[in-house]
Amino acid sequence: MAQTPDENNKDGIQPAASGGSRDGSAPGQDVKGEGPSGGNPLGAPSPNSELKNLRTLMMIAGIGGPFSFVIGGVVLSTVALVCAIIAFSKFKRLSSMPGVLRDAPRIKRAVIFSIVISSVALVWNAVWLAIVLPEMWQTLLSQDFSSLYGESPNTAPEKTIWD
Repeated sequence: MAQTPDENNKDGIQPAASGGSRDGSAPGQDVKGEGPSGGNPLGAPSPNSELKNLRTLMMIAGIGGPFSFVIGGVVLSTVALVCAIIAFSKFKRLSSMPGVLRDAPRIKRAVIFSIVISSVALVWNAVWLAIVLPEMWQTLLSQDFSSLYGESPNTAPEKTIWD
């Protein structure tokens, strides 16, 4: 016994012929230009996903900036600074939407702190790299790695009581 197409379709929605809806709009798009989620235009992320992205970027910048002070890394502090700048732009976009950010002053303070600490870490690491790189380059060219450890003082006394 063969089933008809209406029996296969349990939710009662009729498939649109030729891939679009009856009014000629794209599939999954309402007539008002809203996406399947309801309030957002098709292809635009929801405020909740934007807020999650903002928190993730803030966390990367907030951890990466101070951590690059400890381990020293121009790349890590650059990534942290880029994430902080992107987080600030997302914060500006989300703060323009009414009712999305409840803790806007606290979030703004955290984002600005992330930008500042990442910028300071980047400058610190770049200066350190500019100071150390010529010495490291000379050490690699001469293949004398003892200069990395500095001068080892001769601390042994000339005469001991055991002599």
